[in-house]
Amino acid sequence: MKKIFLIAAVGLIFTSCKKSSSGLSSGTIQASIDGKSYTFNFGAYGETTPGGYSYFYAQDSVGLLANSFEADIYSYDGLDNPLALTKRTYQSDDSTELDIYFTPHQDWSDSSYRNANGKPFSITVTNAVLPNIKGNFSGVLYLQGDTTLASKNVTGSFNISSVETNNY
Repeated sequence: MKKIFLIAAVGLIFTSCKKSSSGLSSGTIQASIDGKSYTFNFGAYGETTPGGYSYFYAQDSVGLLANSFEADIYSYDGLDNPLALTKRTYQSDDSTELDIYFTPHQDWSDSSYRNANGKPFSITVTNAVLPNIKGNFSGVLYLQGDTTLASKNVTGSFNISSVETNNY
């Protein structure tokens, strides 16, 4: 009986882990990754800060076999002052840093695909009126962010509601 309880408890911990504790956020990220369609709509949430950092995240299912997608946007003016998220196209350059992740089966070690510095990837925000952010994205992701390893072409859209604002 203790073994069954321990296995159930461990399973519950793994399937309930996510970055946000509020559980109120919702939304969907639709993506075509090398021609395969994904719908990430479990645990969807977003966050933005006055410090120039915004992100959105979702999984396509729950548990250890879930695939996940995350996009981080760090935006600054020419003097390194943070800029709030606005309706525009973001690309990695001197004033914006993008971190994009596609992680098959929640394996954050060796199988995560992410954008690489100097390689094109863009995120266009079409609505930045909180509590909702919408937009689309496109580019190439590389295994472990290494341009000498496998790559995946990515296009898609996002619609994340109940985006949280944090003042850090």
